[in-house]
Amino acid sequence: KLESGRTTLEIMVRLSNVVLLLSAASESLAFSSVPSATRLLGTQLAAMAPLDQELESWAWSAGYGQIDKAIPAGSSGWASFRKVTVTNPPESDGKPVSFFVKSSSRSAEEMFHGEALGLQAMYECSQGEDSLRIPKVYHYGDFSEGKGSLIVME
Repeated sequence: KLESGRTTLEIMVRLSNVVLLLSAASESLAFSSVPSATRLLGTQLAAMAPLDQELESWAWSAGYGQIDKAIPAGSSGWASFRKVTVTNPPESDGKPVSFFVKSSSRSAEEMFHGEALGLQAMYECSQGEDSLRIPKVYHYGDFSEGKGSLIVME
């Protein structure tokens, strides 16, 4: 964590968002030369819901391309769930990974910090044969703009 309490990843995501938005808005850059994810972020980001903005920014900055599908998968009294696929997914056991995303209006510290650390520890311990299948945590944190948080896992 950095002095402000933000992780390096959170700052990198914010910086990449600024760069992408500036690139898309720049008149000196021909629109046809801007990658499709940059165009999406630059032209549609403001119209997207905060969770969609966070997922799109995270997927792009993590090198997974853009969101292909985000399918609601239920909710509870404190969180909502989605299954998300991306255009350039990581692989696990030779198969493309889809993501399970939990989001909340509460902070990541309140909602997902303990869960993420626990899952990460169990995941590291479950990498042998005949082990329990524990989902890998790819990301968790607060929304960069506004109130809310998310956890992205396998």
